[in-house]
Amino acid sequence: MALPFKAATTQKVRISRKLSRLVVMTGKLIQEIAGRQKLMSAMGNLSEKGLRDVGLTEDDLMTVRNLGLSTSALELLRDARKKRLGNW
Repeated sequence: MALPFKAATTQKVRISRKLSRLVVMTGKLIQEIAGRQKLMSAMGNLSEKGLRDVGLTEDDLMTVRNLGLSTSALELLRDARKKRLGNW
């Protein structure tokens, strides 16, 4: 049974909005994954002393590796760095 025109249009708008949100969320996840890959390739080669020089530890990098994608790795490392700033 076909829906009346107005109901069909409303349903299409809802589906369109959901698809738009899905595309935006997928884009954000892709950006987070790419950012983590760049971050880990840059930081992964640093020695323990090199990490300390930028206010981080190997544990911070391990935390990022195990972090879910819903949390920003960059924000987590910034927070860890701020907490330790000047404590070396």
